[in-house]
Amino acid sequence: MGAESPKETELRLMLLRAGLPEPELNIDILSESGVFIARGDIAYRWCRLLVEYDGSQHASDRDQYVRDVERGENLARAGWHTIRVLKEHLGSPADVVDRVRNALWARGWRP
Repeated sequence: MGAESPKETELRLMLLRAGLPEPELNIDILSESGVFIARGDIAYRWCRLLVEYDGSQHASDRDQYVRDVERGENLARAGWHTIRVLKEHLGSPADVVDRVRNALWARGWRP
């Protein structure tokens, strides 16, 4: 299955072009007891790293924002690190790639 939005595709291709490993897309993240926590856009399940593209609705819709905060806390409790990428970040690909590369490195990835 592919990315669920054009911006998610752009982000995934940006990471791949930079030589980062192929992520899984749109995965269901479960707690250790099997309870659904979140559906992740771009995931490196082996090291519990999630890269999320947040469109403008994540900032303009208060209910969405509240859900995002709760989701982020639930992911952190489950040991996941989340990198959130906004459209403004896509204009600086090197910065986005560095954030993801550094997080992968901190979690044991070696090219």
